[in-house]
Amino acid sequence: MGFIKTKTKQNKYDQKEEEQEEEEQEEEQEQEEEEEQQQQQQKEEQEQEEEQQQKQQQEQEQEEEEEEQQQQQEQEEEQQQQEQEEEEQQQQQEQEQEQEQEQEQEEEEGQQQQEEQEQEEEEGQQQQQQK
Repeated sequence: MGFIKTKTKQNKYDQKEEEQEEEEQEEEQEQEEEEEQQQQQQKEEQEQEEEQQQKQQQEQEQEEEEEEQQQQQEQEEEQQQQEQEEEEQQQQQEQEQEQEQEQEQEEEEGQQQQEEQEQEEEEGQQQQQQK
């Protein structure tokens, strides 16, 4: 009679142990799944970070390119302006030279006329003297 009682107790004990083992296994599995999830999350976060970094790099490169283009444009514009100014200066110089030449020519012509007049007067005087 007492034996059966003990056996029942033993059965209960075994059952308890089994339940405990099952619980432990379940817990382990849950822990594993959790760890896996965490790893997955970390992986995703890393990927996102890398993507962001790439994006930033691209943006930086684009900015640099735009800056370079702007600088180039400014340089070109400056050069054009300089060339234009130089050309205008040259034209002005040429005009001034032309004006000077014209003035010189006019003066020369005036001198020639004066000389001719003087010669005519001289000739006129000579003719009067001869008379």
